[in-house]
Amino acid sequence: MNLGGLLMFVSTFIFVVIFVQCVPGFSIVAPPAADVDLINNIAGNWTWSEGDPTKVIINLYVNGEDVCIFGIAKPMESQDITRDIQRANEVDGKKNGTVIHQADKTGDYILCAFEDVSANGKLNLTSIANSSVFSVSRLPIVQTTTVLGTSSSLNPTSSNSGLPIETDIGSKPSQGLSTGIIAGIVIGAASLAALMLAVLILFRRIRRRGNSQDVPAESIISPYSHLVSTGTPMAKGHGSPVQVEEEQRENQRERRVLYHNDSGWRPPSQSDAGISSVLEMPPSYRSAL
Repeated sequence: MNLGGLLMFVSTFIFVVIFVQCVPGFSIVAPPAADVDLINNIAGNWTWSEGDPTKVIINLYVNGEDVCIFGIAKPMESQDITRDIQRANEVDGKKNGTVIHQADKTGDYILCAFEDVSANGKLNLTSIANSSVFSVSRLPIVQTTTVLGTSSSLNPTSSNSGLPIETDIGSKPSQGLSTGIIAGIVIGAASLAALMLAVLILFRRIRRRGNSQDVPAESIISPYSHLVSTGTPMAKGHGSPVQVEEEQRENQRERRVLYHNDSGWRPPSQSDAGISSVLEMPPSYRSAL
């Protein structure tokens, strides 16, 4: 091999290495840690670039040697994201998404991405990417308590077992304060109710007293002013002005005089209505009137 051929071979190798490094590939990023007590506790973020395989399967494995080689280990869970890649929006030649897994045991795990190259009904996967190793554990529950008020003594105690710190509160004046506020509200409501009841009783008494006073006779306007009052007091609640007028008309009689052509006398007569008297006289006794 001459010198020119050697230089061309080296240049081609360097170009291929640089090209492969510059072209982005499929990637999967796992969370740094997960809580075993949570549901769907493992969320891996994947990134698909233009030119990457479109049939991708992401498996969850317990971390071990060569677990991302197909056929070496049995996955805990397997998710096919082929449809997710097709539906995702492409921005600048990239698509992003999230794959969810569930780990119900504590330990170290890893996510492995495979291209599905199955043929003739036989499953065949090729590893294209994997995440970093992450741990699944039971996270400690941190309990915090906030107490308002003053305390006579604070005695914090701690231990190396990870138990929460206990604080002894000597007195709680807030309880007495709340009791006093409740008592004041009850007394105030009772006083207000008693005051309203007294005002209501007083108002009813004043109204009843005003209704019981007699109306002066001078203030009464009668539509029958032509009738002469007899001075007899009228009982309350008996009769109306129309009935009084009829009674007075019955007491008043109109006197009429009848003259006869003969000189005979006739007994006095009274009309059927009884409202007038008739005086019958002969023709020669006109002067008697």
